[in-house]
Amino acid sequence: MPYAGGSASIYLRWRVPLADIAEVIPIELAGRGRRLKDPYYNSFDETVQEVCKTILSQVGSEPYALFGHSMGCMIVYEVIHRLLAKGSSTPVVTFLSGRSAPHRRKERETPIHLLPDDEFRDVIMDLGGTPVTVFEHKEMYDISFLY
Repeated sequence: MPYAGGSASIYLRWRVPLADIAEVIPIELAGRGRRLKDPYYNSFDETVQEVCKTILSQVGSEPYALFGHSMGCMIVYEVIHRLLAKGSSTPVVTFLSGRSAPHRRKERETPIHLLPDDEFRDVIMDLGGTPVTVFEHKEMYDISFLY
């Protein structure tokens, strides 16, 4: 699962290096990548439901692993809890990166998404990973962060 605003296609380059041990199956969220025109989810719960359904349809009874980065961690974490609650098969291993553990959550005075545009841009740039060109071209910025 990719970071917020990211496309699952970022993981396509993992296919060759991992080919001997795993099949990489990136999950694309609505409104991103090849699903850019799909309507966004109405809730986080709707996101988790769709991802659970996608995972179960892809893996069947085969062992599988999950990887989530940043916002993808939140989705993977909730997906695992949902699968456990349903008695469904759960991953043999889970990899989470780019986010603190739930019990170590940092609270900001103002959540990032509510900051004025200039402050928002500065915080996102400080986090790294977003090319400067996204902020230099209004059209890219609008697609990446406003929708």
